[in-house]
Amino acid sequence: MNPYIADPDHIPPADLYADLPLHGRYSAKPDDFCIDVKDINCQYPHSVQYWASVHDLCNKSLGVYPADEGGRDVSALGNIIVKPGYLHTQDGAEYSEIIFYYADANDVQAMALAKNVLTHVKPIRLTFDRYVSKRGFERLSGGALTVAWPSLSQSQKESFIQQSREILRQLQSIKPTNRYQIRSHIVPDPGTYQRPYPTP
Repeated sequence: MNPYIADPDHIPPADLYADLPLHGRYSAKPDDFCIDVKDINCQYPHSVQYWASVHDLCNKSLGVYPADEGGRDVSALGNIIVKPGYLHTQDGAEYSEIIFYYADANDVQAMALAKNVLTHVKPIRLTFDRYVSKRGFERLSGGALTVAWPSLSQSQKESFIQQSREILRQLQSIKPTNRYQIRSHIVPDPGTYQRPYPTP
């Protein structure tokens, strides 16, 4: 079985993720939806309306995988992965208004730091709109390692393990400019001790 099949239309029936065709696979097409960058982090009414329309496009048919209680709904919309900022509850129930603002803001800052040392790795564009509490990941054509792993040979697995270790070593070289931030978030969350921290 080819572990690198990216087109959801060509997934073999025996694939472990055959029932989740959008999970860990993407084959870019010319007419794919792309976000309008001018509306990122813009508080003007037309931009807020734009992001509301993006959310409306994220129906169950675009779901990447089912969200657990307390988790996030995740949708694959064209060339981005969309994560709304509130918690998922069971069908028919109201959405809890716990906001993922600080978790998302930390992800954006962490990726910016990682780019400085992982110069040989193509960075994934992450968009975080703080005005509507939505996060979007750029989708790269190909297959995710979690999807490909069961079909990889032992030598291929060993190669990925070594590459992962090297990436972790490079990330460990990043040191905080303030020694008091060694074990803190990049963007401090003042509510960390007052409420449960949400699942990203």
